[in-house]
Amino acid sequence: MSNPQNFILASLSEAERSVLLADAAQFPLKFNETVLEPEEPVTHVYFPESGVISIITEAANGEAAEGGVTGSEGAAALPEALGSEIMRSRGVVQAEGTAWRVKASACRALFDASERFRRATAKAAEFQTVEARQSLLCRSYHPVDQRLARWILEMAERDNARSGTLPMTQEILSVMLAVQRTTVTAAVSRLRKAGLISNLRGRIVLADVEGLEKAACGCRAAVRDAEAAILGRKRPWPSRLS
Repeated sequence: MSNPQNFILASLSEAERSVLLADAAQFPLKFNETVLEPEEPVTHVYFPESGVISIITEAANGEAAEGGVTGSEGAAALPEALGSEIMRSRGVVQAEGTAWRVKASACRALFDASERFRRATAKAAEFQTVEARQSLLCRSYHPVDQRLARWILEMAERDNARSGTLPMTQEILSVMLAVQRTTVTAAVSRLRKAGLISNLRGRIVLADVEGLEKAACGCRAAVRDAEAAILGRKRPWPSRLS
């Protein structure tokens, strides 16, 4: 495989990738599909080339909130595969794309054998920790409109279609932002009236990318700077959709 887009896979030697992906398959990430179930043994790890898998934590009463995201910077369920081998949260596709679906046993074997894999895994885990901490701050202090603008940009940036149109529902937005659906409806309406987005049934269209960047909170820039510092890369945005 030449020029992998996934950070961890790109960090490996050609021989190491061949070993890791020997029995792997490219897996289509379809919007709103559950790819990881809570309290289930981790048999496979997902290395996205594009798209996003959201890690959603659910309470006994049915409440749910996004606890983290995995895109091409990491691998969904890799920490669990290397640890307890049990998934504690649900993995749901939030931006469509493709991923390598790799056996957890292959990940464990290469982790023991390869310093490159261990180092890349550590860097990916560091970045995802920084991103999760930034998101916690964001939820605690920033207005929902800023958070919504940031989240739309993050998903569009990583979406495989790269068309500026995202599949989206009010229910999913409420989980991602940890707010009531009525709050989501009002925030979407304000961004639409400002000319930043338009929304069709089940979809959001980015109408003004530069305007959305200005409307998003500072957490957007903080996460992008962390990605550049920790992983040594920065996604080509927003020119792609401008």
